[in-house]
Amino acid sequence: EMLRMQIYSMTEVPSEQMKLFGLGLDTGLLDDSIPLPRALARGLFAQKGSGLRSAGVPGNARKASSLHSDESLGYTSGAIDSTRAWCSKKDDETPWYQMDLGEVNEIAGVIVASRADAPQWITRFKVSLADSEDGPWKLADDGREFVGPTFLCPCRAVFHSSNQARFVRVEPLSFHNHCSLRADVLLASDADRDKLPTIVVLGNFSAGDVFEFASPETKSDAMMEQQHLAMLQAKLSRLPPKLQNQASSLQNVLRYESRQLQHQALNEIPVCSIDTCTSSESYELSFMKQLVRWYKHGFFSWTNAPRCDHCHSTNTKIIGGAKPTPEEEYFLAHQVEVAQCSSCGQQTRFPRYNDPAKLLETRTGRCGEWANCFTLICRSLGYEARHVHDWTDHVWTEIFSDSAQRWIHVDSCEAAVDSPLMYETGWGKKLTYCIGFARDHVVDVTRRYTKKFEKELLPRRTACKEEELKHALSALDEFALERSLVQYTAQQIAMRRKHMEHRASEEKAQFEVGSVKALKPEEEVGRTSGDAAWREQRGELGATEAAKQKALECSEKGLDSVAKTEPSGDAGYTSEDAQAMIRARVAKLMADGLTANDALLKVLADAKKK
Repeated sequence: EMLRMQIYSMTEVPSEQMKLFGLGLDTGLLDDSIPLPRALARGLFAQKGSGLRSAGVPGNARKASSLHSDESLGYTSGAIDSTRAWCSKKDDETPWYQMDLGEVNEIAGVIVASRADAPQWITRFKVSLADSEDGPWKLADDGREFVGPTFLCPCRAVFHSSNQARFVRVEPLSFHNHCSLRADVLLASDADRDKLPTIVVLGNFSAGDVFEFASPETKSDAMMEQQHLAMLQAKLSRLPPKLQNQASSLQNVLRYESRQLQHQALNEIPVCSIDTCTSSESYELSFMKQLVRWYKHGFFSWTNAPRCDHCHSTNTKIIGGAKPTPEEEYFLAHQVEVAQCSSCGQQTRFPRYNDPAKLLETRTGRCGEWANCFTLICRSLGYEARHVHDWTDHVWTEIFSDSAQRWIHVDSCEAAVDSPLMYETGWGKKLTYCIGFARDHVVDVTRRYTKKFEKELLPRRTACKEEELKHALSALDEFALERSLVQYTAQQIAMRRKHMEHRASEEKAQFEVGSVKALKPEEEVGRTSGDAAWREQRGELGATEAAKQKALECSEKGLDSVAKTEPSGDAGYTSEDAQAMIRARVAKLMADGLTANDALLKVLADAKKK
């Protein structure tokens, strides 16, 4: 509580909005049950070796046991700041990556990172040292095995004691997807003090979101809920079945509002690692770009056909379907696919789960599972989010950006952010209806995803009359808003209604502007997720030959490999600058006679005034 009060004094983020991360925890919220001194000690330990200086070994002083056939993945690509990585040959059974310091140095350890443009990294490794390239080679720390990096988070392998050597070899023992790495040597000399423990504070990403100010989650009145639902069904009863079925999609997005489920999702997200990768643009958008990269490359996986449960072969093929078991139905798997293994002949079930809690566990699927789980993650982090249903068989997410004052398209399958025209222009999809479902509104967002609404898309909208669609969405929208505001005060309800009306008006204007915007490079690429033959069969591999070629080049990498690379940090005022200034100010006040506690409180008070 004391820590929260101090954070509030600097940030003015209300306590009920604060989500605290860090102090040595890779994932998950800081636990209020852990005493602060113990949490700080854990944070200090996690920063051990953070002040060590990297040697910056040049490209011509690097070697490896083998090279990938792609020349851009060679020795020099293994530098820690590379936009790619060194990759070994697939059949290299004893890979190693060597760095030459030019002369004998006092070596404290190594820093190792994942491949920057694909989900590949080493998971365990050893380090060998030598004065001469011909040896003898000596294993650091008597052959100790170090744990490798994750997609966004490099690892520092600091030795128990420093060693004198000129040559350093990283020797991978296991890897994720492919043996790939970026690395550098950590020198014991000229080391700075270890960095201070890190705390990341996330508040509400949307200033007009009344829901984040709510006190603890309250249970809804089941009888009133049923009455409202019956009234909605009555309003929809004379409309086509497709429109009547939209009520179930609205029910699905309510699952994302469960505080327990959001807490479960937060326990999986490496918030601090994502935070360190953000750039100087608006924070919520930069954070989102890194979040979707982590989700695609480090968390969720695509399933064309499931791995065989019996021999673990990936040589399987979908041959049909099966009735869900009671357990599969419990986790909302209304459809089950069955795959045949070509290696052992056995069959494997692939339940298409719709329960986002279950998807946090399985972490695999196709676009339905991807968007379902990702939208939950967005809500758990405090983004206002929509689950968007494309009636030509795709699903994605939209989040509201306070800095841009508009809804932003996010496709987790493609690692795409704010590229709404990619489906029509890049994939070649013949869109018809795109409907966005949020906890408190439902809206037709089709116009955001086309430049040809009147001439080409509108004539394809034959599933229902436009007036019927308007009537259905109006009923669903009012139902969603009424139900979401039940537990709030009259003042909060009036504020939210006014806010939603303003947003709706602004969004209509933005739809008109969007149709004349210039295309982005990433919007002219075909679909990158899924098997190439499957994409071709669906007509989504690319609208043009150029789009198809780009899609094949970026297969499974996503559109973040097409977009320009973001700077890794703010070129201006950084958090480290701020910490240094705070430390200097506290030291000066203590020199003037104040106690450490009084000096810190004065600095915090001054910061709040500024």
